[in-house]
Amino acid sequence: IDMFLSEELNSQNKENVSVLDIGCGEGYTYKKLLDEGFIGSYTGIDVKKSSIFDAYLSPMLDKKFIKCSAEDITIQTKFDLIISVTSLEHIDNEKKVIKNIKDLLAEGGTEIHIVPASATIFLYFLHGWRQYSIKMLSNLMKDRDVISVHQGGGFASFLFHFLFFPLPIKLR
Repeated sequence: IDMFLSEELNSQNKENVSVLDIGCGEGYTYKKLLDEGFIGSYTGIDVKKSSIFDAYLSPMLDKKFIKCSAEDITIQTKFDLIISVTSLEHIDNEKKVIKNIKDLLAEGGTEIHIVPASATIFLYFLHGWRQYSIKMLSNLMKDRDVISVHQGGGFASFLFHFLFFPLPIKLR
């Protein structure tokens, strides 16, 4: 995820950028934006504010948190960059979210969504509501002008995890 996100962020304008992070959690994306040299404003939304959300602060990228579900976004601001990193699968009605955030995207803006691939269902079956195939993503984003889907994970990732990462065992 880290390498893919760095690659995608490096293709973006980094100055005077407004960013919306859907399902911001602990603020991973904020730190990543700082590491990549972004300057501007960052708004993270989530249903609960993480206790370490404010751990990273920089005058280069103003940081704001809004407590709300992604389905209930009522922000009037337009954003240059809208990001969700492994959060869409946790949203009950991701179709509503995708529809709503289209209205929040500034003209010429970019959306980046990182989601689990359908082949990872056996690894992460308890992680979120769903995994995504390319067809599912195409249908979800059908009203977008440009969409680029990069398939990560998949069967090779599943096999690697299955063979090299042991399952936890109860010792007592």
